[in-house]
Amino acid sequence: MTVNDITNEQNEFKSFKKEFNLWPKYWEKLKDVADFEWKSCPFDPNNVDLIPNSKGIYSFVINPRFTNHPQRYLCYIGKADRTLKVRYREYFKEMNNEKGRPKILRLLNLWKGYIEFCYIEIDNVNLLDLEKKLLGAFLPPCNGEYSTDVNRIVNAF
Repeated sequence: MTVNDITNEQNEFKSFKKEFNLWPKYWEKLKDVADFEWKSCPFDPNNVDLIPNSKGIYSFVINPRFTNHPQRYLCYIGKADRTLKVRYREYFKEMNNEKGRPKILRLLNLWKGYIEFCYIEIDNVNLLDLEKKLLGAFLPPCNGEYSTDVNRIVNAF
C-alpha cells in the first residue's frame, strides 16, 4: 500500500465519522413515552407503500446489517404533521436536491443502503412536544436544533 493509498483511505474514513452524544440523564425524561411501538423498514423508494398515511414521529437510523448483532445508530428525528408517507417521499426528493439541508443530504447519500426509516403513528399527541422531548434525550447528530435548555448546554462553549 502506498502513502497515497493510505491518505485516500484516511480521507474516506474521516468522511464517515459521526459524533454521538449519549446523555442518560435525559433518557430518564422519556419514561412516559417508552410504550410507543416503533416500526421500521429499509429506506428505499420501493418501500413507500409500507409507510402509513397517518401523522407521527419518525427517525433515520443507520443499520450496518453485516451481522446479526443489533447495532444501529440513531441519526435524525422528525415529525410528520402531514403524513408519514408524505414525509417519506419528500426525503427522496431532498436527497437529490443540492439546495437541501446539508446534514440530511450527507446522511441520506453517504449511508445509502444502510438507512432505516423508523416511525410511530400518533395523532392524539402534540407532535412538536414529543419531537422536542426525543431530540433532547437522544441528541441525534443530524438534527440541528434541540430544546432551548439543551441547546444552551450543548452550545455553551
